[in-house]
Amino acid sequence: MQIDDRILDAQERAVFALRQLFLDSGFQRFRMNKFEPYDLYARHKDFLVSDAVLTFTGTGGRLLALRPDVTLSIVKSYQDEGNLRLQYNENVYRPDPSGGDYQEIMQSGIECLGQVGLQETCQVLTLSAHALRCLDNNWVLTLGHMGILWPVIQRCSLNKAEQAQLMLLVSQKNAGGLKAYAQAQELPRETVAELERLLLLFGDPQEVLTALAESHEGELAYQELRCVYESLHAQDLGPHIRIDFSLGADPAYYDGIVFKGYLDGLAQALLSGGRYDPLMHRLHKRSGGIGFAVYLDQLNNFKQETAS
Repeated sequence: MQIDDRILDAQERAVFALRQLFLDSGFQRFRMNKFEPYDLYARHKDFLVSDAVLTFTGTGGRLLALRPDVTLSIVKSYQDEGNLRLQYNENVYRPDPSGGDYQEIMQSGIECLGQVGLQETCQVLTLSAHALRCLDNNWVLTLGHMGILWPVIQRCSLNKAEQAQLMLLVSQKNAGGLKAYAQAQELPRETVAELERLLLLFGDPQEVLTALAESHEGELAYQELRCVYESLHAQDLGPHIRIDFSLGADPAYYDGIVFKGYLDGLAQALLSGGRYDPLMHRLHKRSGGIGFAVYLDQLNNFKQETAS
């Protein structure tokens, strides 16, 4: 029986399209409970978008939480043996960043756990591009790399809170704020100059990579970024790729390539992901991990805006 397209809204159509895409790429579906022991999130609040978590008391008296994050649950369940290629369609429960009430947000995504090398990284990035393309023709995938940005920030000899403030200024592309903060903290001029350079180094990947090749900063990270772009370019995806080192990412969570996906007409990123070995190690896993999530709650408004 063929389902009339009018029955499904944009979010529901996307769920089925992405599920098929991920399955055809060898990612098996993973199902999980809507709630986890609250202790999982209490011990790893610094990995969450917000430390505000909805909790309730279970029948046995144990404190449970409505799931605010999918990746934590998947990594917790991983037995640190072999390679797993998982896909999911799950809701997460997070407070509205604008100050409103809690939201139920549908996510569709993949996680690649185990041995994660260049081949796996390229596969995940390719799949993220195809995910965006199956939702709309006007899309952009922006790449960054923590192995290029983070060592520069570490050289500033700041505490964790100060590093976070510096990272925030970089993610906002706030050159004036960066200069003022550098002066207040008496940061080394050479390091500040390198941050300002990275701040302005964005856009066309070939131009960015050429400019970056002049510096030996983060050589391994540069080679990985270059190889990933060349892989995407070889698949005729190059015109949709950008590089931007101001992508906001938490170094306690991500330590390698990071990326965000956008659709023309949406102000916020629809897709977000990266290499998250620090999270794996925090949960006592020896393996690596990389993945991404698509925030499907935005799609209904997107379709309505583009149709009007």
